[in-house]
Amino acid sequence: MYPTDISLENLSSVFDAGFCFRIPPGSDDTVLDVLVLRTTMILMGLSNVGRLCLGFHFMEGEPAFTNVLTKEEYFQTEELSTQDILRHLKTVRFDSFSGSESEFYITLYLLENAPIMEKMDIFYAYEMRKDLTRQAGISETLMALNKVSSLAEIFLLVNNLCFSSGVCMSYFEPH
Repeated sequence: MYPTDISLENLSSVFDAGFCFRIPPGSDDTVLDVLVLRTTMILMGLSNVGRLCLGFHFMEGEPAFTNVLTKEEYFQTEELSTQDILRHLKTVRFDSFSGSESEFYITLYLLENAPIMEKMDIFYAYEMRKDLTRQAGISETLMALNKVSSLAEIFLLVNNLCFSSGVCMSYFEPH
C-alpha cells in the first residue's frame, strides 16, 4: 500500500523509489542550488530505500514550475539527521546524467552514505551519446569518488533506445 501523501516525515517507509527532476531551461544557479538541496533532503529521508532511480531532465517552459523555486524557500528548510541514511540502498540508477556539479554532488552523497550499495547504473544524457571526450572525463571523475561500500560498482552506460525527438526509453532491471 502506498502512502497517500509523501512528505519528509514519511519517506522512511519507502523501499523502491524513482524521482525525475525537471529543470527549466536557462535556470540560474539559485534554481539549481534549490534542486540540489531538495534532492539531498529527499535522499536523507529515504532511510529504508533499497532501489532508487534518479532522472534529471531539462523541460520546455512550464511557468508554474519556475514560481515554486525561490531563494527564500532554500533557507526555510530544516536539516535532517544523517544517522543511518540510506542503510538499505543496494541499487541506484541515474537517467540523463550530463556530469553537472549538482549530479556529482548527489552521486558522491549516495556513495558516501549507502553502506551496502552494490550497483550504480549511470545512463548518459541523450546529447552526450557521441561525446566520447566528455564521457571519459566523467568516467575518470566518478571512478575517483570514495565509496563507503566495498561492493559498490559504477556502470556508465549510453542509452541506445533514444528517438530523434530526444525521448529516451530504458528499463530498470528487477532484482
